[in-house]
Amino acid sequence: MGLPAFAFVTLAAPFEAPDLFRFGVFLIGAGGGLFAVGGLTAAMSLARNSDSGMALGAWGAVQATSLGAAVALGGILRDGFAALGTSGALGPALNGPLTGYGAVYVLEIVLLFATLVAIGPLVGKVSDKGSELGRFGIAEFPG
Repeated sequence: MGLPAFAFVTLAAPFEAPDLFRFGVFLIGAGGGLFAVGGLTAAMSLARNSDSGMALGAWGAVQATSLGAAVALGGILRDGFAALGTSGALGPALNGPLTGYGAVYVLEIVLLFATLVAIGPLVGKVSDKGSELGRFGIAEFPG
């Protein structure tokens, strides 16, 4: 979902298509939300009954740290590429205010593709440990 979403946002300005931008932003949010819920579910399913709190805490710490670092790095890169673009250092084609955002979104596409390549071999593999742990859901909470 993220690959076309970032492409839609990146292409919205050259095509002057605000609806394409809105749809891309919607897909980015939906994909991020699904990834977060899937990651939390996976972390909780790997935890033993007594370690559920530790798994939840570790997942939350990793998510918060990663999100903070990503937002900071994205802002720094955007500002850097925007300064290079408006100064003319990247040539006349990239001499505009959208150069910084475009560079960051293209980097996002590359990193997301690399993530999918890295995660690809892990998808669909079910271990015996996963079946021993059972399900995780609302019905499993103590009443």
